[in-house]
Amino acid sequence: MLAEIVADGSVFCVVVRAPAGYGKSTLLTQWCERADAGPVAWFSVDEYHDDPVSFWSGFAAAVDRAAPGFGSSFVHLLQRPGTNLLDSVMPRLVNELIELAEPVTVVLDDLHTVTNTSTLDALGWMMAQLPANLRLLIGTRAEPPLSLARLQASGHVVEVDAARLAFDRDDAATMLRSMCPDLGDDDVDVAVAKTEGWSTGLAAIGMALRGGADPGSFLAGFDGRDRTIDQYLLEEVLGPLPDDDQRWMQLTSVLDVLTADSCDAVTETTGAAGRLHALAESNALVIGLDRHGAAYRYHHLFGEFLQKRLRLTDPAAHTAAHRRACHWHRAHHQPETAFNHALHA
Repeated sequence: MLAEIVADGSVFCVVVRAPAGYGKSTLLTQWCERADAGPVAWFSVDEYHDDPVSFWSGFAAAVDRAAPGFGSSFVHLLQRPGTNLLDSVMPRLVNELIELAEPVTVVLDDLHTVTNTSTLDALGWMMAQLPANLRLLIGTRAEPPLSLARLQASGHVVEVDAARLAFDRDDAATMLRSMCPDLGDDDVDVAVAKTEGWSTGLAAIGMALRGGADPGSFLAGFDGRDRTIDQYLLEEVLGPLPDDDQRWMQLTSVLDVLTADSCDAVTETTGAAGRLHALAESNALVIGLDRHGAAYRYHHLFGEFLQKRLRLTDPAAHTAAHRRACHWHRAHHQPETAFNHALHA
């Protein structure tokens, strides 16, 4: 996929944006291992690179590994107290990039861990001035706040989102049958439907089947409560979120469709519209159902996982959330949905 995009000479930046477990880093690694990739500067970003000095020092070190001798004067200027980042430091960086002897691909993996405005403003500035001999690949869970609309409109920046990363049926069949060669077509269809093409979910199914599980029985019971999926979602998706968001998501997981009004009713709070938008933008496995941001849902496996967490940790709250959902749907003339919630209340 990346090879086809990068082959377009007008594209100098590719943003791979998707929730945890969709294979962002794997995709970037596979492209970098291609024979025609050229020198690659891989920068694994984390929260310790949030401030400008740490981030741009790490950036320069990554480029130096790909093009030895790069960045010494830039880093010296960067670390000088009182130096203006945009006026002095970043122009020096771009000039040194222009002077590279051969084209270099820079990979910024896990860019979502950077939130410092100065760091991100400098990155946006660099992208607007990016020299022709540099290609930038970004892996992130959240939409980078980089004002990329103009560059995207011109075709210089291309985004690869979760929908493009999700495994289609043929990809899923190939992956699953590499671990369970005799897997039937119907079982492949069930696996794809339950995981929605999420590579981590498919991998968990494949490993279980390789371990000898009966495909029909295992897939019939497979959901977000599976131990492997449960642990992954806890550590990689739910755990990093603020406690307030975790609680809110568990309460609203009883809803099949998330709207601002229904979520406010179930949680007995306000501000759901902004929270839903923020969670969807951060790719916390919250999926938009329309183009206007009026309705969302949780990824099926994540929603099941959230309900399990709420039911185990606070069964009274789980019952109360269903009761409030029942009242809301009944008041909005949705008797069948209200009845289903009443069964759990």
